[in-house]
Amino acid sequence: MSSISTSGQELMAKSDERTTLFDHLRFCAKVASSIADSAPFGRDYREKLKNDLVFCAIVHDVGKSASGFQDVMYRRAKNWSGRRHEILSTAFAASFSNVKEEQLFAVLTHHRSILPDAVTSREKTLPENQMLFDGDLDDITPVYEEMRSEWYERSKDLLNVWNRLCQETGRLEWELDDIPDIADIGLSYEWLSRSTRNGQTANIPVDKRRYAALLRGALISSDHLSSANETSLPLPVTLKNFQVFRKDESPRPFQLVSGTVCGDAILRAPTGSGKTNAALLWAACNQIENGRLFYVLPYTASINAMFGTLRTIYGQRNVGLLHHKNVAYLYKLQEDSSQDGSKAKLLADLAREMYYPIRTCTPHQILRSALRGRGWEQSLIEFPGACFIFDEIHAYEPRIIGLIFAMIHWLKPLGAKFLFVSATMPEFLQELIKEHLPTNLTIIEPDSTKAIDNDILTKKRHVLEVCPGNILEQLDAFMERFPDKRLLIICNHVSTAQNVYEYVINGIEEGRYNVGMPVLIHSRFTQRDRSNLEGTILAQQPKILIATQVVEVSLNLDYNVCMSEPAPIDALIQRFGRVNRYGKRDPETVIVLREQVNKVNIYPKSIVEKTLQHIEPLQDAVLTEGDLIDVADMVYADGYEKKENEEFERALNYPELKDFDEHTIAGVYRNWVEDVIEGTDQSIEVLPKVCHDEYVQLRNDKRWIEARMLLVPLRVTQFSMLHSKGYIEPILEDDNVFTITAPYDSEIGLKTTELSQKMEYDAVI
Repeated sequence: MSSISTSGQELMAKSDERTTLFDHLRFCAKVASSIADSAPFGRDYREKLKNDLVFCAIVHDVGKSASGFQDVMYRRAKNWSGRRHEILSTAFAASFSNVKEEQLFAVLTHHRSILPDAVTSREKTLPENQMLFDGDLDDITPVYEEMRSEWYERSKDLLNVWNRLCQETGRLEWELDDIPDIADIGLSYEWLSRSTRNGQTANIPVDKRRYAALLRGALISSDHLSSANETSLPLPVTLKNFQVFRKDESPRPFQLVSGTVCGDAILRAPTGSGKTNAALLWAACNQIENGRLFYVLPYTASINAMFGTLRTIYGQRNVGLLHHKNVAYLYKLQEDSSQDGSKAKLLADLAREMYYPIRTCTPHQILRSALRGRGWEQSLIEFPGACFIFDEIHAYEPRIIGLIFAMIHWLKPLGAKFLFVSATMPEFLQELIKEHLPTNLTIIEPDSTKAIDNDILTKKRHVLEVCPGNILEQLDAFMERFPDKRLLIICNHVSTAQNVYEYVINGIEEGRYNVGMPVLIHSRFTQRDRSNLEGTILAQQPKILIATQVVEVSLNLDYNVCMSEPAPIDALIQRFGRVNRYGKRDPETVIVLREQVNKVNIYPKSIVEKTLQHIEPLQDAVLTEGDLIDVADMVYADGYEKKENEEFERALNYPELKDFDEHTIAGVYRNWVEDVIEGTDQSIEVLPKVCHDEYVQLRNDKRWIEARMLLVPLRVTQFSMLHSKGYIEPILEDDNVFTITAPYDSEIGLKTTELSQKMEYDAVI
């Protein structure tokens, strides 16, 4: 059909009065080209991907040229009555003779999922009544006919834009003399159906589904990145070209060995021995061309610290941070923070796209993609051939370990390589990894026959004492015994830590203790207060620090004495590591109490009892790292307990991972993924009542990130209990946030114990 008319107004892609359709598609094509060039595939496959993806990039939004859509862009209309521009884009793309079905699918679904089924919820899906399918004999629906008519009205303008794009991208073979007739979307109904009997999995070969999903993910990233004014990715990183050691550092023998190991491996070495550097040398040895590196850690605090380390080594532009609180952390890092936090938000968004070649993240972020959570298609480009370093592997619960192993079975045929790192990996976990890894793996450990390695194995940093009673019962004696030492007191529960803190404060005020003011840190502070506390602690380590498990993995501390409630051996080893950290002083005292104050067990009771049993013979002994590893092996000699093993087996055999390809439906993500990987004891963030006015003011000022930093995490069980007592209610200004009227201040945090029933409260959450 010949061009019909033109309005004389430039075609726009967005209503910001700046972004023209030509510029957006041009930038999108540049990003698409960069994504393909940096993909970890062979050269021929990269060229095929590049050709297919660039076409998708320049065609994906041409449907926006329709006059009705342009009326919205120029604010002559509020909306386009729910009509989808990508349907017109797909019909236009289908008019090209050599276009692939996978390309048409990527264009059609780059904003919305495929058609819903009976169980689809909370997912934006394509409207069936707006599409004409390939081979459809039914009459054209009126809404599609109207969309097509509006699209032809601006065909002359579109033809001009299209040919300019072809010239700009060097794809002259796609130039047109006229805008063609557009009929159907070029896809059969089966492509958009979720039915297991008649839909995509039954009728579309798995390789076509996988490639369609891959193209879709790459196109979505291209669209997002170009919309964020990012027109290219960082150049691929060759890990071997970077120096992981400081100039004054000499590699240990086991680190050098790690740098020569090709293939999957277990790295088991003491805290402070240089495991991170050894792991990075392994990655450099195993990286393929354009291969990504994922450094996985269990806790956000340790991830933040590793993020800083990796940026120092590989450069800021090459390293991304990926966890659920990354926006707030990146915001805090900015010295010139803008009020709206737009730069932090951009950096966080980039970490979720195919942008950074190196990322540090939680295992949940990796598993979210593997289990086909939102944006899972990007993993089809990023995971093949990647190096995955799972640090502190002993800290993962059995369900997560099972899911990781299931994911490995999917990724090994795609060339991915895995390194498992731990200072305290029990023998049973080492054997479990060997059993479930489909290839032989190498064990990397310090070599006792090499003097430099043997030094870290035999280094004696601690003298162990196991004492009766609990912390509150022993506190006076503890304070009197070490009046001039820097003291670290670690509790299992927030409420216990708060009680200890108040006890010490009272002792100072009553003149029983002649010491400086203590500092308290735990998880029940607002994010802003906790961040400030961590900064204070790192800037000038307080004489007395009272803490929960948060100090096990986050803060780089070096105390003279530690007093700890009973805990599993792997947790105790982390706690001991905060005393005489570098072993440069004579061995210093670490004390473990036999009892905890709170009667609720947060650790398996049997594991804590076994730990106390096996550290008893080491009473008053000067400990080596080998002693602690031996205890860990004895405590976990029988492996997981029955309930834990059942969780592990269920996760290991999870169908969505075990038979990944068979369950792959392109254009669909899973809403229930969070429940699978997070478990039932998730956290809910609440707003302390005392922060309410500031929260509202920050929201009114559109300072969203700072407002969110005023929230405090609570376990779901705690939330429910406090809600039933009447201490929690929605706030009027933000119905997604609950306020809590329990006491809060910036020194002690949120106090949730000893709260009486406030009122009869029968509302349903």
